Amino acid sequence: MYCSSGNKAHRAQGMLEYAVFLSVVVSALLLWQFMIKRSYEGRIKQEIDSVGASYSPGHTIADSTMTTESKTSSYTGGEISRADPLASASAKGRAIDDGVMVSLSNTKTSFTKDEKIDSIKAED
Repeated sequence: MYCSSGNKAHRAQGMLEYAVFLSVVVSALLLWQFMIKRSYEGRIKQEIDSVGASYSPGHTIADSTMTTESKTSSYTGGEISRADPLASASAKGRAIDDGVMVSLSNTKTSFTKDEKIDSIKAED
């Protein structure tokens, strides 16, 4: 015998299984969406923190050092010494007339700057 009520019950059960399966899939996608979003935001925050830590207005200590070294040799009349390290090869041993002053100089300047963060103020 053919029972039509059994066939409807079987179809209803199948539709219920599909509905439960679909709701599980949708809820899993929604949960993953939040996890992926938080992961991405965390990675961006980490990058911003690594860049922002290098300078903080009002809390960065700068130590600057400027060193100047100068050597000068002056001659008034006579001959430029052959042992003078400042004289060029063509000037060494050259005679200078009386009343004429020749100055040889060598200047070396170096500059160093070091910055350190004293503390980082929490932004309001």
